[in-house]
Amino acid sequence: MNRLIIEPLAIEHALALGELFATDGEAYLKHFSPFELSASGVVDALSCARKDGYWIISLDERLAGFFMLRGFDQGYEIPSFGVYVARWASNRGLSKIALAFAVGQCRELGCPALRLSVHPDNAVALAAYETAGFRFSGTFSPKGHRIYQKSL
Repeated sequence: MNRLIIEPLAIEHALALGELFATDGEAYLKHFSPFELSASGVVDALSCARKDGYWIISLDERLAGFFMLRGFDQGYEIPSFGVYVARWASNRGLSKIALAFAVGQCRELGCPALRLSVHPDNAVALAAYETAGFRFSGTFSPKGHRIYQKSL
């Protein structure tokens, strides 16, 4: 039986998360770039966070990924969701679990909506987010990702 744990991302997780990024490699990470994907990038993101939230996902005591709600620190009322699932843990529903957790956090905080961006080539993620109620906003990020939003 799989044991799933979600807990706040802390500085002491930075090295393990950096190693996970390195193990999965650039090809796997090519459309995911919220910050520098290294231990120091994780430390930098956490040291700047005041209201933004970052969590890790562990499966059977093994780091399986992380997710975040960002934008609060820049004054946005609607946060952006991002999730990374390690290659070894993909296709186990962890992104859906992370999204459900993030939606719950947003509802608790009274956020009117949740936003995310997806690379247009990521058909699996596009379908999953549309199934979860996200709708394409008609706009693109500076990186060319499609911006989706869901009212809460």
